[in-house]
Amino acid sequence: MSLIIAERLPADRMSTGQIAETALGIQVQNLGLPVCVVGCLGIVAWNLLREPTKVRPLWPLALMLFFFSAVAFSNLAASGGEIRSGSRIALLLALTIWSIQPRLADLRLLGIAGLVIVAICIALLPSGKAWMPSADIVIQEKALIGTQLMAGPFGQSNVLGMAFGVTMPFVFLFRRVWTRVGAFALMGYFLVLTGSRSTIIGLVGAVVIAFLMVCLRDRLLSGAVALVGAVGLVVVSFWLPLSTTDPQAFTQRGSIWMISRSTWTASTQSFLFGQGLGYYGIGGHFALFDHGSPTYHGHNEMLSLMTTSGAIALLAFLALVATALCGLLRSRLRGRRTGLFAVLVLLGCSIAETPLRIDAIDSLGWLTWFSLFAILVAATGSDEQRSGQDLPPPRSMSRSLSR
Repeated sequence: MSLIIAERLPADRMSTGQIAETALGIQVQNLGLPVCVVGCLGIVAWNLLREPTKVRPLWPLALMLFFFSAVAFSNLAASGGEIRSGSRIALLLALTIWSIQPRLADLRLLGIAGLVIVAICIALLPSGKAWMPSADIVIQEKALIGTQLMAGPFGQSNVLGMAFGVTMPFVFLFRRVWTRVGAFALMGYFLVLTGSRSTIIGLVGAVVIAFLMVCLRDRLLSGAVALVGAVGLVVVSFWLPLSTTDPQAFTQRGSIWMISRSTWTASTQSFLFGQGLGYYGIGGHFALFDHGSPTYHGHNEMLSLMTTSGAIALLAFLALVATALCGLLRSRLRGRRTGLFAVLVLLGCSIAETPLRIDAIDSLGWLTWFSLFAILVAATGSDEQRSGQDLPPPRSMSRSLSR
């Protein structure tokens, strides 16, 4: 709302993606949280009362509850009692999705969400507000096409890039082949306009693995490729920040990773429970004492989790991802390969970015956490829902990815 009324602000020491605040924008933001909470609780109550006998396995919800409980407890231990709302909002989202019990085919809504973002970007083009400020020469030098970076309705171009990256796999759930290919190509073009190299590289890696899955018609072999690919992406996510010794590497991510690693061995408490969710933000220890300016996250999902919430929360997160993967590998429902592709994209984007923020559930977080939770619930549904019926052999790569 503030972007429509006002304008983008030039990058400064605190942020590279600021939007001028307006009274209406602040009012909408203040009203948005209670409306969201009431709406989610209303959906949960409606679904439970409308279908009280529907089979809803509790253990996926318990797994999500354990993860966010670990995050909340770690933050309490590290911050001395500070309570943040991010984990509670994410848990409310998880509860809402669990009450709905979506099918994998229903996740085409995320593909539609990606196209809506494209439409908003196009609508902002005449006013010039779709682009990052042209005065930020250093930022604009990252452009892959032209001389500007597209940020669309988001504050920063990398955020828009991740929004496209995590929603693109779900366009393969569209019914017609030409809509799948056209939507993927359109969103891919806008992704390139964002100049988000970390998202593009993560997406390309996931596409290569998905292509190998499609080439192998055997269900067991394609599943093995997906599993090996997922494990490989997780290994790279750990290895890259752990092995980096140049502070200037990967557009200064090296310094963030090196400083973050040093906190793990500060004490047993730091290793188990981290530094707290406020570590990377304005006023956090990273900005005040370790680095000199805020970074808001560790630019790597595994490293961010380990630094802010410790080893227990990190293991709980890996258990979430592993459970989603196992459910997809066992599933025979339409959308199985699309779900695997989506998880691979999330893991690929996590190598040099933090798509799944836990300190605050922002506009990107709604997309990323929704996709992971929905895949987890859909893939680990009741035995009857998960078994489904075998689908006929696919006749094209696009059609195969929709299976």
